[in-house]
Amino acid sequence: MRKAGFLVVLAGVLLAVSFIGCSDSDNDSPISESTVYLAGMAYDVEHGGGEIPIPVWWNGEDSPTKLPMLPFNDEDCPPAGSVQAMTIVNGNVVMVGISSLCLEGNQNMKPALWQGGTVTQLALLPDTVLGVALDVAYSQEVLYVAGASGKFGPLPVLWVDGYPIDLELPDDYENGEAYKIVIEGDFIYVSALLSKSQDGELSWAVGYWKLDSSLEWDEWTYITLPEGSGGVNGPVALAAGGEDVWGVANAYGLDGVSSTKPALSTNGGTPTPLIDFEFDQEPYGLVMGLVYSGTSTLAVGYVSLEDQYGYPGPVSWTGTAVEKLSTADETLGIGSANCVMQAGTDVYIGGQTYQKDSEDETALIAVPAYWKNGTRHDREGLPQSGVVSSEPGTLGSWPAWPNSAVTHNLPTGQYGVNASQSAVVYAIAVK
Repeated sequence: MRKAGFLVVLAGVLLAVSFIGCSDSDNDSPISESTVYLAGMAYDVEHGGGEIPIPVWWNGEDSPTKLPMLPFNDEDCPPAGSVQAMTIVNGNVVMVGISSLCLEGNQNMKPALWQGGTVTQLALLPDTVLGVALDVAYSQEVLYVAGASGKFGPLPVLWVDGYPIDLELPDDYENGEAYKIVIEGDFIYVSALLSKSQDGELSWAVGYWKLDSSLEWDEWTYITLPEGSGGVNGPVALAAGGEDVWGVANAYGLDGVSSTKPALSTNGGTPTPLIDFEFDQEPYGLVMGLVYSGTSTLAVGYVSLEDQYGYPGPVSWTGTAVEKLSTADETLGIGSANCVMQAGTDVYIGGQTYQKDSEDETALIAVPAYWKNGTRHDREGLPQSGVVSSEPGTLGSWPAWPNSAVTHNLPTGQYGVNASQSAVVYAIAVK
């Protein structure tokens, strides 16, 4: 790892982090309600014809607020963006994600940070031009951001108060993306998906680094893959508690086209199936987020529905026990849970479910939502009308790496999506 000789402190990152479900009070004082903040992406018919995602957040309100994107010069190819993660620093929301600049018809991904109504590009590693920011955490007055920086393929990066530090790749791996940050005790854990070329074919691995708070040393642990798997897809969910670290590998079969099966591993050991490891058979699924509650792990994501091939439904796993989450249209049951956090004794999950478009029953509308202790609360997309049923635009990709981090996660089987009405939650925070 390249060690930081100095730190560039981001303006506005102040003194303390707050993830508070409710405050202490005496019998004469009312209990204050928690404010739930959400962030992700939406589609705007006034921006790129409604096919290009833009970053938005829900500031405790039903309707989203558009976030600024990095400046651009090509009016015929507008920028794109999405928030991927968020936290709260001294009562202020800090968000990270992707803001893509369109150059010569292609979206060029840049790692972005939003705070106080402004957007800032995070610094890239030397000799790189692309980047993504995928997670954020705050501890001991230091802001950590995980992601990647690269030119043709990604290199995993940990930004420490804005300064990019490249995470050392193990065992001749050539590329990788850092996905999740977990801080437990005196240690920082960062998960990643890695790749390298062997005899003209790519091989894949997942695992995590363990760093001390001074960043003076790091240790890599592989997350063991299930027998019969041919590779893995992102994200790489991570949680920690005490001396234990849990990671989830979204593995697929040896044929390279089988659907993903999430596997839960403790301290890198033998994986436990969250879905059976019959890679050539339904159901399939994906884990997007993971936390440790103090008694068990809680994972969130989606699983294909039994009677609708190719249509996923939002779920949570307590340990290995799976539970369906409610959706906006239970006759469809389609959706995805994308993020999870625990505040006190409350569990908050963010994502989207789907309902049919009243103007076109062959199209679905992605309804942004969060679940508090299993109860769903729907939010709104941008206030607009019309149908944009073509494929949503891209945020960008790594030119020489097939596992681009920039996917829209709008799984809808054979249905189309009315992008102009749709929005998705990728990040959640509570205070």
